[in-house]
Amino acid sequence: MRRVSWKPIRSVAIVAVLYALVLSFIPLAARAQTATSSLLVKLAVGLSPDQPSQVIGRNGGIEISAIPAFRLYVIQVVTADGTTYLADSDEK
Repeated sequence: MRRVSWKPIRSVAIVAVLYALVLSFIPLAARAQTATSSLLVKLAVGLSPDQPSQVIGRNGGIEISAIPAFRLYVIQVVTADGTTYLADSDEK
């Protein structure tokens, strides 16, 4: 009967574990690069009921919550995109 050498099996197992560890940290690095911020936005008077979502969407935001009676919206944006809301005429 032939003896099995454990040395090649161990080295392959070590490489596989190291590879799995490296791959597990990649999503963490991707999340760190896309930092987000929350903004409180007051929209202009006279917008139709569907326009607030259009304004928020065209500037790259995601609506988190809203108080429609006061035209206040909490939105989430990529930190670098937050300044686009300052230039929009539909927002105060």
